[in-house]
Amino acid sequence: MLASPAVRAFEQAVKLFNRQEFERAREAFQSLIERFPTEAEVLARARAYLAICEQKLRAPRPVPRTAEALYDQGIVELNRGQIAPAIAYFEKALRLDPRADHAVYALAAAYARGGQVEKALAALRQAIAMRETYRLHARRDPDFLPLYANLEFQRLVGIEVIE
Repeated sequence: MLASPAVRAFEQAVKLFNRQEFERAREAFQSLIERFPTEAEVLARARAYLAICEQKLRAPRPVPRTAEALYDQGIVELNRGQIAPAIAYFEKALRLDPRADHAVYALAAAYARGGQVEKALAALRQAIAMRETYRLHARRDPDFLPLYANLEFQRLVGIEVIE
């Protein structure tokens, strides 16, 4: 037996909810409630989920306070494509722990993705000085794609330069 359109819409909204995409889930549940006002059983569940979405969206997000938490939040922002906030988180993490080589490397990647070539190269140079393995990582890291044609980047990561 095929699921009704209301049930299918509910299932799609629940998928968003389960992925913790509460803003999109809220919109999906609201739309479902408007589109299917006669589906009492589905509406009851949709309203319950909608209330939880509203609660989750109202709850203040905890502010990262440790270098590691700031680094983690920077990675989240970088993965979202939010370069400026990612850079800010990495810089804050490094103020708390200047020896965090992984944060230096991540900062270099964020600068590269943000088109800040000189800052990216300087941070990458620092990361490699702290831990040699970053030389190899940067060769294959897509975050550094904007620098692949840069001769200084090629020399830094040990790519054979043909001039």
